[in-house]
Amino acid sequence: MGCKQYFSTLFSIYSATGHLFADDVQAYVHGPPSSQFLLASKIELLSNNLNSWMSSNRLSLNFAETLLTWFGTPQQLLKLDHALLSDHFPHFIFQTTVHELGVTLDSALTFSQHISNFTHSSYGV
Repeated sequence: MGCKQYFSTLFSIYSATGHLFADDVQAYVHGPPSSQFLLASKIELLSNNLNSWMSSNRLSLNFAETLLTWFGTPQQLLKLDHALLSDHFPHFIFQTTVHELGVTLDSALTFSQHISNFTHSSYGV
């Protein structure tokens, strides 16, 4: 089974979507905050399967760069129990922002950090 087909199958098993880049894989699952442990478990299982596939192909998953970011409204984000999630999933690095293809996305999708970074790089502020 080819790489692209494998990832497509893997994503569908966990009701996830994703993107493949040359040396990067992004997986997305969605659901309400009340399903936060189920969602994180799906990402964990998907990561484990991905790591197994990579190992069998003489590659390695860099867990130090495996990030988990929650996106939602500020009200929905307040419903997440970050401390409990960190305890149950200690190998995940939880981030409130992620830098992707030149854009900094924050959890509430306000783009305030992106605008600040852009302003700083443009004007040296």
